Amino acid sequence: TRGARSDALAAAENNLGVMLQSHGSLAAARPHYERALTIHRAALGDRHPTVAEMHNNLGVLLYQLGDQQGAGAHYRLALAIDEQVLGRGHPQVAEVLANLAHLEHDKGAPRSAQSLLGRAQAISEAALGPSHPAVARSLQGQRRRLRNVENVHERAPGRAVGVHLDQPVAPGVTAEVVHHQVEALAR
Repeated sequence: TRGARSDALAAAENNLGVMLQSHGSLAAARPHYERALTIHRAALGDRHPTVAEMHNNLGVLLYQLGDQQGAGAHYRLALAIDEQVLGRGHPQVAEVLANLAHLEHDKGAPRSAQSLLGRAQAISEAALGPSHPAVARSLQGQRRRLRNVENVHERAPGRAVGVHLDQPVAPGVTAEVVHHQVEALAR
């Protein structure tokens, strides 16, 4: 069906974006994330958790590319959708809040960053429990990150590791295979 085809194409576009991003090809990942967002918005509407997830993914990528304004816009859209659809106490809201906290810290607003991070931590603790290992790891990682913010600009696109079409993405799967799957679904 058309809906299943749209879902598969959007998933393939998103997965290709994730793969390229994870291999350091940030600029090459962007159009895949943008297409996944466009497809999901057309199929699901503007107020759907999957659309929020696509906004968050694109925000993370833009953040890594050094586009703080674009990242912030996508994070805020994701947050608005998630809070409206999933509720203010949902773990997905915590993830977006943590991303916004890192962005605020990088923009030189540590108090705003701490407030956002505190809210994210409270949501995670309420959802999973304060002694859950994921909460402890998250808290440690977030605190460490806010203390020692990595300079994502050091991984400028010209210095990023490229993805070769014959490079394995997963056992027995190459980027070329994923690329062909995306092209076939787009037809």
